Amino acid sequence: KHLLQIYDKPMIYYSISVIMLLGIKNILIITNSKFLKNYKLLLGNGKKLGIKIQYKIQNKPRGVPEAFKISKKFLGSDPFIFLLGDNIFFGHGLIDLINSAIDNNVGCSIFSYAVKKPENFGVIKISRFNKIEKITEKPKKFISKLAITGLYIFDHKCHEYLKKIKPSKRNELEIVSILNQYLSDSTLKNNILTRGISWFDTGNFESLLDANILIYQSQKNN
Repeated sequence: KHLLQIYDKPMIYYSISVIMLLGIKNILIITNSKFLKNYKLLLGNGKKLGIKIQYKIQNKPRGVPEAFKISKKFLGSDPFIFLLGDNIFFGHGLIDLINSAIDNNVGCSIFSYAVKKPENFGVIKISRFNKIEKITEKPKKFISKLAITGLYIFDHKCHEYLKKIKPSKRNELEIVSILNQYLSDSTLKNNILTRGISWFDTGNFESLLDANILIYQSQKNN
């Protein structure tokens, strides 16, 4: 899916461009072995882009946090940006917002976005002072409109928390379980994506179309 076109570029280009704009030059891509050749044909080792790209395999969908285990050697004890390849972020002020979050991160930082159908996402409830009160995965009852996007900043403690969590009913490790560990330790910070910044989780056809239209219109107007 991440190799599909979003207007005139492969979807993965948008994730990589965000990382590059942040000044990060070491990138690890985790993919299914069936598509590894395609990624290498498209991106290679990143040298032509002025970055270094490595690859790891995840053949079965055992949950997003398994990526921490797969990439542990690559990450070492350094803090890192974790970005889902099917999430597209677009808009003025995005990089400044992420850089500010990096500079002020003391554990884990998440980025939330107001959506029309919060029941389809991990959702946070915040206080009037932007303090996170609760995180719920795909809530059946309304909690808030703030969905957690696929962009995270983690410190090395994610590896410790990974050992504590258990698979959910769908037999996957859930990212919300990791976030709740940070929340319990009061080291989870929320950053709301403000007006002028758009976010698309292209896991459905409607969102995929919306992303195509926005990118097309933006490039056409420029």
